Amino acid sequence: MDCRTARLLFSDAQHGRLAPDDSQARQLHLRSCESCGQAERADVALTSLLQDRLPRHPASGALKRQLESQWLENPSRTKPLSRLRLLVPIGVAASLVLAMALGFSMGTRQGRGVAVLGSEAVNDHLRMLEGEVPLQVLTSDLHQVKPWFAGKLDFAPPITFRGDDAYPLLGGQVTRFLEQRVACFVFARRLHKISLLVLPRRGLVDTRDGSTALGSFSHAPEQSFSSRGFSVVSWERGEFVYLLVSDVNPAELLELGKRIQTAR
Repeated sequence: MDCRTARLLFSDAQHGRLAPDDSQARQLHLRSCESCGQAERADVALTSLLQDRLPRHPASGALKRQLESQWLENPSRTKPLSRLRLLVPIGVAASLVLAMALGFSMGTRQGRGVAVLGSEAVNDHLRMLEGEVPLQVLTSDLHQVKPWFAGKLDFAPPITFRGDDAYPLLGGQVTRFLEQRVACFVFARRLHKISLLVLPRRGLVDTRDGSTALGSFSHAPEQSFSSRGFSVVSWERGEFVYLLVSDVNPAELLELGKRIQTAR
């Protein structure tokens, strides 16, 4: 197993999704490659940090009903006053969680799906900035970047923007996004890097029930999410969803989105 493959498998290894043979080959590589070992330790530390700082969302209605049925399994044995004492802290806790969720959502589009996608996009961008998933093809020529994805994805990313003096193309890579492999193009704006994630719309389903679409996207680029100093601009076109992520001024990120969408 080479370094590129081993680093692409970091996420799968952390979540126990590797086949035994792949896991063994990866461990053998890590024992002989100090660079990949350090990269994995940094990946684990970053994942832990992001999990601690990501927002907490309110419990679903189904979970609340399940907890209520367990807590009040035998109402005949619960005195009204005791039941009231039980429900008051539950209501207070629910109010606190709701207040936190509302505070987090201010300034962003509403919707759990958009928040999930935005958080994942920011996480992927951070991994790229840290060099944990290095650019696998380094070139400013779009006609070299696009063919490189052939055979590595089950779709061809429909990108025609070649980069320009204001937003030069740096290269691309394959990255993991919500359990699927997607294309990531990287542009620059002065000293800032910008990730463009391109993925099929069909893959955006709620993994909890396998049916509910995550997010509702405009057909024109618009700012849809912000977190930890990073902004996400999203839009959909045809069968694909586009996510731009960076810490540049949101207006500049929107401008790049328009250039990508209107390029011929």
